[in-house]
Amino acid sequence: MTQTPPKPNFKKIANDRSLISQSPQRETRTPSPQLVPSPSQIELLDAPKEGKANLWQNLSFRWKLAILLIAGAALPTIGVTQGIVWYSQKTAQDTLKETVASNASGFQEDYIHWLRLESSGQVQAIADVLGASKIDLQNPAQIKANQTLLQSLIVPSKIEQERLDGWKSFRIIANAQGKTIAQFLRVHKDYPLGTAAEDRSEAIENVSLPTGIDLGNIAIVKESLRLKRPLKGIELLDRSVIQKLGLGEQFKASDANKGIKGLTAMAVEPIEVNGKVVGIAIAGVLLNRNNILVDTFREYYGSEASLYAGDLRASTTIAAADGKNRAIGDRAAEAVKKAVLGGGKRFPWREEIGGKPYLTYYLPLYDYRQDLNPQQAKPVGMLAVGTAPETLNSAVNSVRIVGYGIGLVFLLAAGAIAIPVAGTFSRPLRRLQDFARGIANGEKIAGLADTARRDEIGILSQELDRMATKMEANLTALRQEKAREQLLKEVTLDLSQYPQVKNAFEIALEKLRIDLNVDRAFFYRFDEETLAGEVVAESVAQGLPRALGALITDHCFQDRLAEEYRRGRIQALSNIYESGLADCHIKMLEAFAIKANLVVPILRGSRRILTGLLSVNQCSESRVWQPSEIELLTQIATQFGLAIDRANLIEKTEIAAERAQAIKDLTLKISQSLDSKTIFDTAVAEIRQAIRTDRVIIYQFDKNWKGTVVAESVADEFPKALGAEIADPCFADKYVQKYKQGRVQPTPDIYKAGLTECHLKQLEPFGVKANLVAPIVVGEDLLGLLIAHQCSAPRNWEPAEVDFFAQLATQVGLSLERASLLDRQRQEKENLQRRALELLKEVDPVSQGDLTIRATVTEDEIGTVADSYNSTIESLRKIVGQVKTAAKQMTLTTSQNEVSVQTLSQEAVRQSQEITDALARIQSMTKSIREVTANAKQAEMAVQQASQTVRSGDAAMNRTVDGILAIRETVVETAEKVKRLGESTQKISKVVGLIGRFAAQTHMLALKASIEAARAGDEGQGFAVIADEVRILAAQSAEATAEISNLVTSIQSETNEVATAMQSGTERVALGTKLVEETRQNLTKIAEASAQIDQLVRAIAKAANEQSQASETVSQTMNEVAAISTKTSSEATQVSNSFKELLTVAQTLQKSVGKFKVE
Repeated sequence: MTQTPPKPNFKKIANDRSLISQSPQRETRTPSPQLVPSPSQIELLDAPKEGKANLWQNLSFRWKLAILLIAGAALPTIGVTQGIVWYSQKTAQDTLKETVASNASGFQEDYIHWLRLESSGQVQAIADVLGASKIDLQNPAQIKANQTLLQSLIVPSKIEQERLDGWKSFRIIANAQGKTIAQFLRVHKDYPLGTAAEDRSEAIENVSLPTGIDLGNIAIVKESLRLKRPLKGIELLDRSVIQKLGLGEQFKASDANKGIKGLTAMAVEPIEVNGKVVGIAIAGVLLNRNNILVDTFREYYGSEASLYAGDLRASTTIAAADGKNRAIGDRAAEAVKKAVLGGGKRFPWREEIGGKPYLTYYLPLYDYRQDLNPQQAKPVGMLAVGTAPETLNSAVNSVRIVGYGIGLVFLLAAGAIAIPVAGTFSRPLRRLQDFARGIANGEKIAGLADTARRDEIGILSQELDRMATKMEANLTALRQEKAREQLLKEVTLDLSQYPQVKNAFEIALEKLRIDLNVDRAFFYRFDEETLAGEVVAESVAQGLPRALGALITDHCFQDRLAEEYRRGRIQALSNIYESGLADCHIKMLEAFAIKANLVVPILRGSRRILTGLLSVNQCSESRVWQPSEIELLTQIATQFGLAIDRANLIEKTEIAAERAQAIKDLTLKISQSLDSKTIFDTAVAEIRQAIRTDRVIIYQFDKNWKGTVVAESVADEFPKALGAEIADPCFADKYVQKYKQGRVQPTPDIYKAGLTECHLKQLEPFGVKANLVAPIVVGEDLLGLLIAHQCSAPRNWEPAEVDFFAQLATQVGLSLERASLLDRQRQEKENLQRRALELLKEVDPVSQGDLTIRATVTEDEIGTVADSYNSTIESLRKIVGQVKTAAKQMTLTTSQNEVSVQTLSQEAVRQSQEITDALARIQSMTKSIREVTANAKQAEMAVQQASQTVRSGDAAMNRTVDGILAIRETVVETAEKVKRLGESTQKISKVVGLIGRFAAQTHMLALKASIEAARAGDEGQGFAVIADEVRILAAQSAEATAEISNLVTSIQSETNEVATAMQSGTERVALGTKLVEETRQNLTKIAEASAQIDQLVRAIAKAANEQSQASETVSQTMNEVAAISTKTSSEATQVSNSFKELLTVAQTLQKSVGKFKVE
């Protein structure tokens, strides 16, 4: 993964330039690079005016000669002085242009482009980590599960947050549609001009907004997703986008109303997982009103800075006309716009800003299209760096004064010495002329010839010589500084490739050695715990001993020097033999032929951890180390520390990914096992490999908190602990609750951990030097301990290793809990099947008709079925009991009615016989009447006989009437009982119907239970068997109910027929009774007539005739009564037979119901 190079030390660069400007050049009046003159603003002194003609004529020759000599000496002096002034002015102007251009390039490269490149490196790092983690940013579940990782990638480090000139306005992770899923936003609040640097940090505030911000319409984002490639540039964003990101306070509405766009240095990179774009990483800085950025530049470089969105100023250090606010919103000149925005050129321009003249240098800014097509890309903004030439006039005036002062001295010397010194005067002037010509021609500055003169000319020659020497030295220093700045950039770039480029340190050291012209440069790296170390990288000249791989031990270092190096100690020894070193130290250096030594510390991280030393050696001779060399080495050492920090971060990220994968693999493997032993064996093997230790065991407790090693994975060269029983009497009292609460105990060295002697003796047989203990908790119970042993040597357990080990122990506990749960489910399934079989056995007698059976009701699911089954059997038992009672009652009623019906039948037969006898008597009476008619003599005897016969007939008729009335009552009573029997059979029919509905409902419930059991799969097989048995029983009950219903229906039919016959017999008996009553009345009349025969003899004929007619009528009536009686007898016989059949049906029903046992 490509690392973003760290930001150069701008303050150091600016300070070095400031040192140049403050160097002794000022003594020779060389213009400072900070002074930027404008030719139009340089006010030259007025030329001397000529004297008046009359005064010249009045002067004596001596004065004229003196004047001529003085003038002859003064004119060259004035010429040289004016040439120096002109040259100084021109040099200052050129230097100003170069400085402004250099500052503009520095602002562009070291600030604006650096922010863009740094953003590019950050989004690349985010994309690489997420791509390697294979997190699908389109999947909300994965986003939620990895929210911690996502936040860690976007939240800046403490160092980044403390570095104000490099803060980012936003770091964002978005999905493939451009909607944010993780974000870190910061806004720059405006602050007044002149705010101190230490107070500016308050202007930066974090912004908290909900995710889901839609950035998919931003051109650079859309194009990056389309092309599937990273892009970077200076982008123009609408204010609506800036407001979405919560940065509206930095990009005010008043700015937008002026037409200003959001000028943003940003970079984006698609996030790919398995060749598919799942999201995009975005980072950038909003440059509008970014006061910290431009103010920091002005303080370091001494120039004003502005940033333009298009041709409108969006950020600046220049005050507006009111002197309070910044000059935001001003439009660039048309010539600038045409040259820079239209032509993409670098453009110098003289302008007036805020009432002051400035020399300004404009550079174009490009958006992402420059990466895609540099030839056709158009600038979207500009940066401008300008300097006001106010201090230039004073410098030029100083040069003028010095020049004219020197001229005056020459004039005075000429006046005093005149012609004798003319020849001496001309020679220095010629040398000065040559010197000025050399300067004007840009030739290498050479010193003037030495002179013994101590007059003004000699002093001037000496001063000019000193000025030339210093100018050459300063130019040489500037060249060296520039070369070292370039070296620092190259070394920074080389180190940014570490650790991908393994020899990055060697490459950097080689460049450093060559640039400083030293014999050796090496990197000595410490073990950060013990501070012992070795030389891990070296560049050495040929013929000198190599130090690479050398182990250097300094017993004084850790006690005395380590803390000093942490505080920034630098050791510069120009001669090791004159530096007061101890003999042992000198011998240590002599081993590598070192004569002079320069050592600076390499510190890393915000805690300034001493990680090594960077040293350069001079082996050929002693050497005085210059401050610039020390500063350069310090800066490079800082870059070494940053490179190591980046490498450590990458290593930690890779280790975290490996551990996450290890947890995943372990979880997957142990989740495939249901046996605790298999889980234990798999766990110890996988965990030992994951944490790279010598032994991993699982120590399982019994109920007394004594334990046994039940699983072990150990390297071959170390003793086995499997099966070992270890008892710790203190464990139950002191440690059980702690381990239940998640305690994890790392012990780097058991002999330095304060363990008791007995504990040490328990560990020593297994060769333990260091251990790590984590609890295995199942539910809320402490099952045992997961223990890692380091047997080869003590081991310092890192916090990340401890957390990783605790997570592994948690996964083991969860797997055991899962296995236990599955085992309980299996046992519950077996119990359910066993209870189902028991229930089937319990209810099996029901199929034989035993309704007194009760299934055992338990608290499980089968208990619910058994309870429902008991309720069903109880209801069925009650119904069958009711049917039994009804059948018994019907049998009893039928038996009782059978006797009555038989009596009725017998009485009807007897009545028929008596009526036949009565008929015979009536026929005999008729014969007697005929004889009375024929034989009058026998009338008295016949009358008496007739009277007697009538009396007998009357008695017989009375008995007949009484018999018929008894038959009538019997028939009525029988009819009432048959009616009640019909009603009973109807009740039986209702009960049988209810039984049928119960059987149908039971069948339906059994069918539903079978369906639910089928859905349950194997776990419902036992329940399905019960449901089938219940359904069969319900079918049997339905069949028995159908048979009972048929029998009851038959009884109802027969009973209805009997009731109909009884009704008909009752009516006929009533009719016979009426006829008998009439006959009785007739016989009574005959008796009365017979009693009167004696008195009515003379009317015998008439009476005999009438009696003959009546006798005929009675005979006919008696024939009818005999027929009725015969029919009644036949119907009574039928009723008797029906009651016999009804009794048979009732007995059959009682027998069928008797199959069921209800008591």
